[in-house]
Amino acid sequence: MSASPPEPGLAAPDCARRTVFVRGLTILARIGVYAHEELAAQPLLLDVELVLDPSLTPARDQMSEALDYDWIAAEARRLGGAAHLKLVETFAGQLAVAMFADARVVEVRIRLEKPHAIPDAAAAGIEVLFRREA
Repeated sequence: MSASPPEPGLAAPDCARRTVFVRGLTILARIGVYAHEELAAQPLLLDVELVLDPSLTPARDQMSEALDYDWIAAEARRLGGAAHLKLVETFAGQLAVAMFADARVVEVRIRLEKPHAIPDAAAAGIEVLFRREA
């Protein structure tokens, strides 16, 4: 007689690191220091990676216990549609603050590209890493 399989998620081994990510998200934002950048929104290409507290791995196979990818994208779009910002660093910092609103998030990595920033270049941008203060 064989035992019935455990509920998905309950038999998982200890998790050392869990990262949720959204890559290649294109949003529109009014961002930049030049006059033409204040007038119209421009595309930004975002990669967002969130490292989650591994002790908070979902115990059940339920969306309510997971971090929703759509929430990451929605927050980036919300910030993109807000007031004009001069610096991509400011945008990245604001997005990190929004991501840390979820207590499970311990680290945020954001790569932000402005594809039209420099003629003859694929993109210019930044990559930043934020850690929750202990």
